[in-house]
Amino acid sequence: MKRRTLYVVLMVCCIVALCACSSGSSRQKKAAAPAAPAFTLDKAYHALLVEDVEMVVSLRGHYPLAAGQLEAAMLAQLQTKSAFTEVGKARAVALTADTLIVDANISDMRIVSGAARFWGGAMAGSSYINVHLELKDAVSGQVLHTKELSSANNAFGAAWTGGSTDKSLPGDMGRITAEYIYSVMPK
Repeated sequence: MKRRTLYVVLMVCCIVALCACSSGSSRQKKAAAPAAPAFTLDKAYHALLVEDVEMVVSLRGHYPLAAGQLEAAMLAQLQTKSAFTEVGKARAVALTADTLIVDANISDMRIVSGAARFWGGAMAGSSYINVHLELKDAVSGQVLHTKELSSANNAFGAAWTGGSTDKSLPGDMGRITAEYIYSVMPK
């Protein structure tokens, strides 16, 4: 009798576990359309010049490569967009009326070290980065838009990946910044 009760309890547990794994609905849900940006520039710019990415002095010693990684990823992502005829570093050349200057500065960041991630795992906390972005008209020098962008990783995900999401955060933020710049351009 005890054995039969054990089998019944085991079968009920298996059925409950399998039912918990079901999707709940056979109908597919329609994906929501992406939200329109809250801000759009007044005119389209076809050339983008990116200023050197700077960071707060107190962070330079801790993260010497972060600004370069963010800048390189932002430039690479902007160059994939067909909306821009020229994307490059800001330089002393004759500027046209359809040129936008991008000025991005890292205002705060924390990247968990590999040793802390190895020994502490998720308890080492999450990594984050904050970027102050200014978009300026090249001819007039007028600031057209400013935005604070930020990104953070999940501490448990970073622990699971051995810290790779910590190390890729500046590059990821560069791609996020580029996508934001593209989203505020009128189409």
